[in-house]
Amino acid sequence: MKIVGGVKISTIPYIRKRVFELIEEAKEIDVLAQQFVNDLTVRQELHHKYQSWYRMAHTILQQNHFSGIEEFERAYGGQGNNFDYYITCYGRDPYNPEYIKHFKRPLEQQVALLASLPSELEARRYNYMKELSAQLSLSELDEAQLLIDSNFERAAGVVARVALEGFVKTLYQIHIGTHPIPKFDQCIIGLRKQGVIEERHRKHLADLYGLGSDCAHPGSTIIKTEIQRLINETRTVINTLP
Repeated sequence: MKIVGGVKISTIPYIRKRVFELIEEAKEIDVLAQQFVNDLTVRQELHHKYQSWYRMAHTILQQNHFSGIEEFERAYGGQGNNFDYYITCYGRDPYNPEYIKHFKRPLEQQVALLASLPSELEARRYNYMKELSAQLSLSELDEAQLLIDSNFERAAGVVARVALEGFVKTLYQIHIGTHPIPKFDQCIIGLRKQGVIEERHRKHLADLYGLGSDCAHPGSTIIKTEIQRLINETRTVINTLP
């Protein structure tokens, strides 16, 4: 099973489904809280359902190292501002809208935090993919530099083109994600249309890729300074593109 950025890729759809189920359960808790009945049974049921929901939600957040877990924990925290306090007050005076309001607000906050978990996991995965691709491409550029320093300009240009193409295709996969991933020129057009890069970036990338492509043709003229520019500017692209 592939793991990217500490996230098992195949588990993200499951997590999204489980989060949706917990949000639906939170709605049931909210409905129960609206039953303005001075009834011990209702009070106990509300307490039980929330405590069960909290533990399930907290577990899935904790297992996935959610960045907002402390905020989730603090929703009912603090002196005189915890869940048991509001449940008790609710039972004493169920017609007081202030108690219901104070119960609902933290619950809504927790639901909102829980709902953001799948998006955080996706962002974490994408950031890791980009970082990994950048490291690989920069390593290839180091190899290209060694080649050009040894006067293997044509080989250096081909390796630099591979580095550029790999990084751009990873950006395409992150921001657009269609399969199969298209050729380089279609990738940069797609990134431009999605607003990931500007037109000046697209033209620059096309220029750099063209330099590398020329190196793959035995009959083409190779200018060492241009290949060095390809290496240097590809390195800049990797370090600056979003």
